[in-house]
Amino acid sequence: MTTSSNVSDSLQIEPSLPTKKTVLGPSILLAAVSLSGVLPLISPQAQAEDAPEKAEFSSKYLRYRDSQPGLNRLTVNSPSIALSVPIAGVWSIDAGLVADQVSGASPRYHTVISSASKMSDSRRAADVKLHRYFERVKLSAGVAYSTEHDYDSTAISLNASIASDDNNTTWNFGLGSAKDKITATGRRLNEERRGSDFLIGVSQVLSPQDIAQISLTHTNAHGYFSDAYKSLDIRPRERQQTALNLKYHHYFPEADGSLRLNYRHYQDSFGIRSHTINIDYAQTLSAGWTITPTLRLYSQSAADFYFDPVYTILYIPVGYKIGGTQFISEDQRMSAFGGRSFGVKLSKQLDQHWQIDASLEQYRQRSDWTFFKNRRPQLAPLDASILQVGLRYRF
Repeated sequence: MTTSSNVSDSLQIEPSLPTKKTVLGPSILLAAVSLSGVLPLISPQAQAEDAPEKAEFSSKYLRYRDSQPGLNRLTVNSPSIALSVPIAGVWSIDAGLVADQVSGASPRYHTVISSASKMSDSRRAADVKLHRYFERVKLSAGVAYSTEHDYDSTAISLNASIASDDNNTTWNFGLGSAKDKITATGRRLNEERRGSDFLIGVSQVLSPQDIAQISLTHTNAHGYFSDAYKSLDIRPRERQQTALNLKYHHYFPEADGSLRLNYRHYQDSFGIRSHTINIDYAQTLSAGWTITPTLRLYSQSAADFYFDPVYTILYIPVGYKIGGTQFISEDQRMSAFGGRSFGVKLSKQLDQHWQIDASLEQYRQRSDWTFFKNRRPQLAPLDASILQVGLRYRF
């Protein structure tokens, strides 16, 4: 598993975590490659799994590009490798490495092209997880580390999955903790942020063709959340985040296909609320091929301290008192907006050892697509594309 493996199978469009300079505009990329520095510490399991019988090596490559009218913004190239090895029939270990190269234009004040500047960055990350399997219980412990020239993050996690006697019900529990160190190029900054997560969830087999899952996660974080590379960006030093996730999977035996539905509700102490709906259908084809089209809809409200793109001189928002103590952010990702994502994934099982896959996703973000009442003046649209290719070998 790579550092982003908890979300890479189903890219979540979710509020950007306002870390460091937060160079990546749309939040979909933060979920895809975890460049925010806040790692996905805990994740629900579909069931209390049996110990794996075979080792597995996988390699993936992700390429991301986004743009706004008049400006080609960011390009990200992110190769990764992962290895999973069973040990003595009751243990397994997962390890992953990922390297991200980012180049392009830094985020602007709202959508003013003149405020964008050229930038480049890179990240290296690694994680290791150890699993212990019992008759109806799986225990996991993990550690992860990510480093950039102005940002370091260390995280640990503990997970437990407990199945009922008939294996139809599985309870999932998780705890996580992260510590981030934040600096900034060109200014004196030496900040920290600490966070802790917990998760509780349950998966239920409803029939031979149906399974449902509900999970609740909560994050409590303290420290530096402002954008170190914006002069007018002062955010609270505490953030509470809560997310409710509902999943339903149905298998069609006649068609040999699976429908997967996912709804996510998110809210935090910054005042952001969001809804995410994800629909995909995996259809088995002949000769070992599988095709999976995906549709994702997202809508969020603005943060309480977000200021509209209406300025006085020097790009100072109307209503902001210079020298005051009020919180403020002109970050477009803190505004109210909606996103729509369309994608397709193709995979092929070559033989009992090898599998290949490729996916392409197109993302569109517009301020007038939000469902919430605190709709802001329209900002420039953002478009993004995400290409992934992967190779897996089991032995």
